[in-house]
Amino acid sequence: MSIGQERIIVQPSEGDLISVFGYKVMRKIRGEQTSGAVSIVELLYPPGNFTPPHRHLKTVEIGYILEGELGVMVAEEDFQVGPGSFFVRPIGVPHALWNNTDRPARLLDTYTPAGMEAWYEELARSSRATNR
Repeated sequence: MSIGQERIIVQPSEGDLISVFGYKVMRKIRGEQTSGAVSIVELLYPPGNFTPPHRHLKTVEIGYILEGELGVMVAEEDFQVGPGSFFVRPIGVPHALWNNTDRPARLLDTYTPAGMEAWYEELARSSRATNR
């Protein structure tokens, strides 16, 4: 599928909202809108939340902090990121995220190639089925 000629505009409050792993995920740009090249989600990462170390074998993740602060581990190096910061989690490299503050962090996460935005939906669907 090729990228269409139509404009793709997503307003601040627009997107598909999903709750997963204790945080909110707003899918902003889906893979099918970019021929699978890239997808973007907005995450609201609550205080005390922790995403344990893991790696992706096919996806580069690029985070951009809009509000708040996060702890990030990439390749066994820990650092803090705040508003205006970008951080990259390369293919195959272990990484983790955490919020040790008393307020949520809001970030944009870009995935290339696309696909992680669909993974969030599948995970949320599986979680709902398990909790029945």
